[in-house]
Amino acid sequence: MLSLRKHSLHCAALLVLVAVVGCDSGPTIVPVTGTLTYKGHPVPNAMVFFFPEGGNGRPSQGPTDAEGHFKLAYTSDKDGVMAGKHRVWVTASRLMTRPSTAKEQEAAIMGKKPPMTQDMAAFFDKYGEKKSTVEVVIDKNTKELKLDWD
Repeated sequence: MLSLRKHSLHCAALLVLVAVVGCDSGPTIVPVTGTLTYKGHPVPNAMVFFFPEGGNGRPSQGPTDAEGHFKLAYTSDKDGVMAGKHRVWVTASRLMTRPSTAKEQEAAIMGKKPPMTQDMAAFFDKYGEKKSTVEVVIDKNTKELKLDWD
């Protein structure tokens, strides 16, 4: 009886060891903040997207504030972005940081994209999902990104 109990304990210990060694703790998620600027000026009311290379993994995203600052979210309850190479693009956000003109206030009330200049429309076209060629590599030491485009 004692040897059977000893054998069972050894089997249980072996199973735990195999489970621990075989477990994947998931991707490395790095908390990342940054600033998005265009021609040296902050880009407010944008949504920044980081899409992992090859589509392997969850994308991260974050809105910019009035100064172009953003914080990337991996999930609704976890900030950050997966370590690795990402294609980056932006869209004009329907969420406005602080509407300052009557047209911006109206757009916010109606849930529409804020009005923008032709220059900014060209920016969102060039760096949108379909056309952006921007790539960023995130490693465990990445903390603050400066996305200063054109």
